[in-house]
Amino acid sequence: MFLTLLVFIASGLAAGAGVTHDDHHPGPAAATPGSTPFANTGTGAIYLGIANRGNTPDRLTGATTDAAQAVELHGADVTGGVMRMSPIPDGIDIPPGASATLEPQGMHLMLVNLTRDLRLGETFEVILEFEQAGDVTVGVTVSAGQPGEGTSVDVADLTIGPAWSLPAPRLGDATPAAAHH
Repeated sequence: MFLTLLVFIASGLAAGAGVTHDDHHPGPAAATPGSTPFANTGTGAIYLGIANRGNTPDRLTGATTDAAQAVELHGADVTGGVMRMSPIPDGIDIPPGASATLEPQGMHLMLVNLTRDLRLGETFEVILEFEQAGDVTVGVTVSAGQPGEGTSVDVADLTIGPAWSLPAPRLGDATPAAAHH
């Protein structure tokens, strides 16, 4: 009994590895009414800069990519040595003459349930959704933590990018969990 409890505690500590996600990732237990639960197939993140050169505020409200089943806007903070990530449901404001930086251990685009491995040197596209600028397609370079390897995109009053992601594995099966009967 004691050994079983010790193994359970050790595996929980190893799985946590100092990062918590506040139970916001979709999965069988977190499925909402009418949604299709998916098996956990790994996560990744996209980092980039967004500068607003104009006189009108804009807001990043969402994103989509074929590299993941969902993309969530996330914030992160470190308290007591533990990084906590949480969704930013109202979007990320980009005031006139200001910029927003999405970076490791800060705001980022969380790729939920990867549909493929994100391999070093590869690129994929993400469609960023803005209130004013509309939908903007940006190339994302998978790198070893070196921002600036891709290209920037200018649209409306915004300069976006370069966008990058760390390598990340797709885990398990990306088919709906409900199909596994």
